[in-house]
Amino acid sequence: MAEIISKPKVHHGHNLKVIRETRGHKQDSIAHIIGCSQPYIAKLESTAAIAEDTLRQFAEIYRVDIDLL
Repeated sequence: MAEIISKPKVHHGHNLKVIRETRGHKQDSIAHIIGCSQPYIAKLESTAAIAEDTLRQFAEIYRVDIDLL
């Protein structure tokens, strides 16, 4: 009987945080670029599923493929 391997669930917020920290950015600097508040960035980074349009915005800022998020 074949073993079923499930694809790991993506946590968009965690991925955003990892990329932000790797690039040396603070939440408030990203908030300034986007035009939102730092608490909003913190909330996004703790959110598992983020809307595609928001992910596209972050992909442009971080200059990464949206699939990395």
